Amino acid sequence: MRSLHIPDIIIDMTLLTYRYLEELGAMLKTMEQSMKLRGFNSGKLTPDYLRKIAHLSGTLFVRSYERSQRIYQAMILRGYGYATSPNYSKKTPIQLDCNSGILAATTLLVAIFFIVASLS
Repeated sequence: MRSLHIPDIIIDMTLLTYRYLEELGAMLKTMEQSMKLRGFNSGKLTPDYLRKIAHLSGTLFVRSYERSQRIYQAMILRGYGYATSPNYSKKTPIQLDCNSGILAATTLLVAIFFIVASLS
């Protein structure tokens, strides 16, 4: 995405959103399981059912907001958003030489060996 010259903030937001949706899904699954263990049965569209779903949604919203605040504060403490050097935004091309090719081929052969050995 960086090679398409998309701004860094958009890329970071996209990756964090994807990661955060995974976390929210796991949190929702845990909350639904705890509701089922407490006797909640999802079937009929009753006022009690809607109230419990509203409580679940509100709790999930508040928890996700608090978690996002903690994540943002942790990122700021670790220096997110500040360039560490003047050349922070400049990309350096990967330098390939003979030693890199030999090392890559050796690593590939060892990986293939382990795959074949695990299949046997």
